[in-house]
Amino acid sequence: MTAYQLIYRRMAAGAVFFALYGVWLAVGRLPDGLTLSTRLGSSIWAVALFAGVGTTLATGVAASALVCARLAPRPRRPAVAATVETAMLVPLLAWLLLNEFVYTTTSQVLGREAILLIWSTPGAVFENAWEMGAAYLVTTAVLAIAAAAVIYRLSVRSFRCLGAGRQMEAESRGSDQAPHGQPAETSAHGLRSARWAGSVSAGLVILAGLLAWQFCSRPSEALTVLFRSAPPLRAFNLTRALIGIELTGPVPEHFAEPIISQATYQANMGRPRTPAPNVILVLLESVPARVLHCYGHPRSDVTPNFDALAREGILFEHCLASASFSTYSVVSLMTSLYMLRSDYNDHLADTSFPFLSLPKALKLAGYELALFSSGNEAFDNINLFYPPADFDTYFSHDTCDIKKADCMRMDDRHAVGEFETWLSRRTAGRPFYCGFYLQSTHFNYEVPEPWFSHYQPVPPLYSNGDGIIHIPSDLVPLLKNQYDNAMRYSDHWMGRIRAALDRAGELDNSIIVITGDHGEAFMEHGLARHGVHVWEEMIHVPLIVYVGQQVREPLAASPGARISGTVSHIDVAPTIAGLVGIERHPSWQGMDVLAPGYTSRDRPIFSVLQLTRWMEVVCLNKLKYVYDLTDIQSHLFDLNTDPHEQEDLVPEKPELASAMQAILGAWHTRQLTYYAPSKRPFTHFIGRYEPDTEVLERIRNMTDGR
Repeated sequence: MTAYQLIYRRMAAGAVFFALYGVWLAVGRLPDGLTLSTRLGSSIWAVALFAGVGTTLATGVAASALVCARLAPRPRRPAVAATVETAMLVPLLAWLLLNEFVYTTTSQVLGREAILLIWSTPGAVFENAWEMGAAYLVTTAVLAIAAAAVIYRLSVRSFRCLGAGRQMEAESRGSDQAPHGQPAETSAHGLRSARWAGSVSAGLVILAGLLAWQFCSRPSEALTVLFRSAPPLRAFNLTRALIGIELTGPVPEHFAEPIISQATYQANMGRPRTPAPNVILVLLESVPARVLHCYGHPRSDVTPNFDALAREGILFEHCLASASFSTYSVVSLMTSLYMLRSDYNDHLADTSFPFLSLPKALKLAGYELALFSSGNEAFDNINLFYPPADFDTYFSHDTCDIKKADCMRMDDRHAVGEFETWLSRRTAGRPFYCGFYLQSTHFNYEVPEPWFSHYQPVPPLYSNGDGIIHIPSDLVPLLKNQYDNAMRYSDHWMGRIRAALDRAGELDNSIIVITGDHGEAFMEHGLARHGVHVWEEMIHVPLIVYVGQQVREPLAASPGARISGTVSHIDVAPTIAGLVGIERHPSWQGMDVLAPGYTSRDRPIFSVLQLTRWMEVVCLNKLKYVYDLTDIQSHLFDLNTDPHEQEDLVPEKPELASAMQAILGAWHTRQLTYYAPSKRPFTHFIGRYEPDTEVLERIRNMTDGR
């Protein structure tokens, strides 16, 4: 066997293997509801495309193995070539297999975004991956080892045949006694192989030409469906490359006012009102609004303490987290800035842009700062935006020696216990800011007895059946029971926080703000948990503002009020600043939503997802428009009449969807333009986005009377 014949055989094997994978994609990955012609076209594309990929990869791998083998001594060449071939093929096959497992259980893929996530937070990623997907990881490892053994053995055998063939050829040339007919037979076989390879190469050229035509013109629905459905293609964001991002807007020429120093801001921020109110910010992990009784949850004994604060305070009925995952949402909450800054998530590695956190603003106003967090504040660099050095008292998961449940959280009793001790020992003096990040409702919703067993039955810990983000329907009610038990535990500690304030005589002079970092889904739209979509269950969070009796005078809303307009996480900092009596920082993009005269009418609120999937949201007057920058799809919902997002209005109202896309596109362009590397160093603050009045008028004309 010659080297060319070996490569031809590899081409054939690669084409067959990947063509079979294409058949699997056609049978198992294409979505339901396709027309027969689209399904047939997608299936043909799947088989042809992956057969072509397999042929190309096999050729490259075999050629690389042959080149590397020539560098080794002749006796060792088969082993070297086989090692190279195995080392190149096995990781690829393991990636394909693991991608299938990941996509089946989470609807996510292992692409660039996943690699960046793993690189930035390896401990959390691998701990969670092992706890929830150990079976899949072990299966992948076992199959990879088995594949390595088989590939290596077959590869060694074929390369030895190549060596034997070369030796026979050399002996034949050195002797006139070659077997009769051998040269002619070898020549004929080589000619057939060459013709076959030529046909395959021609097919690859045709396939490449068809793909180029699809990329340069309007792509067919069949190819688009395949790119959205095949995990390997999704991993490389090929849908975005195929269709292009249609989310664009005018490039802004100006932003907000010039950047000022902290000293300048401090000199002009004003003095807190007298008496200066304490500020307690309670952030709840993975809590959507709908799990609180005051937001409509049918179980009245799950959140009695939160409900009491809502009755005595102000409840915002529709607050959107600025992201459906923790890092962006927490930083947005603290800095009043949207975190969309690039076409990828840098996991907050870049902090060179201008910002000022709410705790730092209060510190400049003379406040004592304390943090009592059950969470890992170092996760994904979030503590760079409100660093421990800013605080007078700092207690968190990542800075204490207490035994933790996992690398992300610990029992809330530790944080609240530290707060109670701190408050009891504190002498009167400066007003204080106290931040909490309660983690009881973090998956796996593990809390101690008697809370864990209040609602029964519950599933075993970390048991989602065969899914991680896709939970079997029979387990959903059990998991909801487990979550409600965890929510009751979180509510218990909220009661303890309030009681401690009351005992210390600080409650009547305190502002308590309660919100969730993001929501949590339970298969309402076929997905669970968070950070995988932007459905309401993942971004609609509670926002409750309790204002003590001594500091209620400036309030425009009376206690017990329910405010229906949409607000955002970025509004928390300026609203607290307004209640305290200081000026908002000019970098903040949010608004004081309790200021006299404030209205949410015609004000767009935005949210993003930028983990392994990229999605953006604009909500305007309860019209919610979603643009998926991974699959290049859009959705439109009227939350006034369809709060559970069951009816996509894009097909019915394309002009309204286009107007909403124009607003989202303009905000998207403004954000990315401001943070672009070409704009460094920063000279101005980004400022608040104001939508085009003509676009607003178009939307009003299409929605008045709805």
